[in-house]
Amino acid sequence: MGGASLVAATAPVDALAGGAATRPPMRWTNNSSGFVLRRMSQLIQTGARDVKGFKDKDVNQVAKALREYSGEKVTST
Repeated sequence: MGGASLVAATAPVDALAGGAATRPPMRWTNNSSGFVLRRMSQLIQTGARDVKGFKDKDVNQVAKALREYSGEKVTST
């Protein structure tokens, strides 16, 4: 993906009694893989990928779509 990759972020969950609990890492599933592969394939079909890889704005777009799809915190880094 040209240096950029999608990564699930560990996000803080509501702290009870002042504890700093964190959400466990996102669990990557076959559905997540298929979702990202379909989105990246669409980018290739539309010509968004060049010889050097994907543009950051396109990878960010896929990360945002995955976040909306899965409900997990996802970043492009």
